[in-house]
Amino acid sequence: MGILQGIYFPNQNTWLTFICPVHYQSRFFGIGFFVEGIFATIAPTLFGWIADQIGLIKAYRLAAVPLFISSILFLLLYFLEKKQDKAHKIKFVRLP
Repeated sequence: MGILQGIYFPNQNTWLTFICPVHYQSRFFGIGFFVEGIFATIAPTLFGWIADQIGLIKAYRLAAVPLFISSILFLLLYFLEKKQDKAHKIKFVRLP
């Protein structure tokens, strides 16, 4: 949960600033903070219930799975963006 608070949500807020029209930004930020608060409230209870069902060690291992998947997706998107940037640079260089 600390990873989400420190890394994901600040980037999400910056992203929302760029894609939202100015007169809707406050609404999107409010919804984002509301959803963040709901998940921050539910997550410890849900993790505790899962730990009771399958054991604490397995629950921690299970909690690492979304982090691993998000790391792979981050790397995939990072390299796709770099590839796209190179394609645009080549396209712009060829223009007179």
